Amino acid sequence: MGEKTMQSRKLSEWNMQMWMGQMAYEKGQYMQAAGKFKKGLELLESMHIDDERLASNLNGLALCYCAQGKHEESDSLYRKALEIDQTVRNKAALASDLNNMGTHYRKQGKFDRAEPLYQKALSLYDENESNAEIASILNNLGLLYCAQGDCCVGEAFFRKALTMEGRLFGHKSKEYARTLVDLAANLCMQGKCEEAEPLFEEGIPQLGYQIGPSPELADAYELYLEYLKKTHKTDEEGRIADDIEHFKKKSNF
Repeated sequence: MGEKTMQSRKLSEWNMQMWMGQMAYEKGQYMQAAGKFKKGLELLESMHIDDERLASNLNGLALCYCAQGKHEESDSLYRKALEIDQTVRNKAALASDLNNMGTHYRKQGKFDRAEPLYQKALSLYDENESNAEIASILNNLGLLYCAQGDCCVGEAFFRKALTMEGRLFGHKSKEYARTLVDLAANLCMQGKCEEAEPLFEEGIPQLGYQIGPSPELADAYELYLEYLKKTHKTDEEGRIADDIEHFKKKSNF
């Protein structure tokens, strides 16, 4: 077999590993996804590839580690991916790297390190640009401010993200549903539980329909449960708590 043919086959296998890794990640199967991304790295190493493809692969593995709380393992991967994308000057990839790193620090409570990364990612785009990455950054800024107790500022970011996602993906999309739930939780934290209720009632069923059993959906149910506790809806609270327990067992995560 010629060298070019072998290279072509390895690249096809790498693309397949990346696709399977992404599919597993979206289902919340983080260990399985990590295995696919590791296999992808092995393939790239065997071909001596260290360009944007390596950065994308490193990001995928880092996301899996971060989702499992393995932040020390993900840190060096994020940094290496960022270094590569800064070299090749790929704006979209660089914004994604910064957004991912911001979330990496936010989940660890390192808010002072997360915010500059989100803001830098946002600054890469023109004011009137609209795309999935910008919407994600806006949503993450909403989560960041709310986590710091500044839910009023966070609400504004959620609403911007929601408007953009509705325009980009439609009101039945998982992106729109995810932000509806985040906005509902934000409003409830501000004491605006009456405003939050219809958002939960719209967002959670739609999110469940779009993504099915996953850690992300379980998190949405947990936010809804907090709302039920605050509004003293004890009958429904018990039912939802039971559903969450059943949901977690069924989802096997």
